[in-house]
Amino acid sequence: MADMATIAFEGVSQLELRYWASVVVYRVGPVGLIAVYAAVLKGAGQIYTISTSTRSERAARGNQNKITNTLKPDSA
Repeated sequence: MADMATIAFEGVSQLELRYWASVVVYRVGPVGLIAVYAAVLKGAGQIYTISTSTRSERAARGNQNKITNTLKPDSA
């Protein structure tokens, strides 16, 4: 679990994310879920997720209202 968190947080930190910027997370699996929360902690304004699983989509949304849209890969 620590390795996945390290990968997700490092990936988000390399974005040089500005406050209230938009972020797209592709493939919302375990690392993608952590990346969503890392983006929230870094101040992302809107988070778009691309996922094939409705279960991971629900998990990514959690209690966060910042996730504005979830796209299926074939519609992107």
